[in-house]
Amino acid sequence: MDLIKSGQIWRFFTPIVLHAGILHLFMNLFTQLRYGLYLERKWGTVKYILIYLISGIGSVLLSCLAAPMTTSVGACGAVSGLLGAHFIIIILSWKKTNPMLRTSMLSQVLFWIVLLLLTPILLKYIDFWGHLGGLICGMIASTIIFGGTHEKHGRAIQIGAITVLTLYFIVGGIVLWTFIKV
Repeated sequence: MDLIKSGQIWRFFTPIVLHAGILHLFMNLFTQLRYGLYLERKWGTVKYILIYLISGIGSVLLSCLAAPMTTSVGACGAVSGLLGAHFIIIILSWKKTNPMLRTSMLSQVLFWIVLLLLTPILLKYIDFWGHLGGLICGMIASTIIFGGTHEKHGRAIQIGAITVLTLYFIVGGIVLWTFIKV
């Protein structure tokens, strides 16, 4: 974290592609193959990458804020963001989706979210705060991108989500650079 504060801003991006060993790599690959390919086809490459990057950077930010002296990697934060985004899309399209299908999709996504939040307990150097930050940022990013599809309050939902995400990064950055000591 001290290197980020010294001006090495790229360190917000590089953890997004790093893994804490072979098991961590395979878990991320499995999740990417299970959900990533499906979500990219469903959302399109640009939206997919946007959600992935926002989630990854948001996961690194929360990790730096909550555990500044911890060494960790951030690939799972971006993956968590994809699952959080999928969760929000299920909620936004709730009334338009077949009840059996939405229940199945929701239970699968919740299973993977719980698994990703529990993984840091089992594996060293995998950061709970990174997972949580990615999940939250993925939810917010997908609300910005897909919230306009909500039948009654689409624009208001998007504006609210843009405000929340902007505040997350601005306040998080201010706290990081001003109050976090290493």
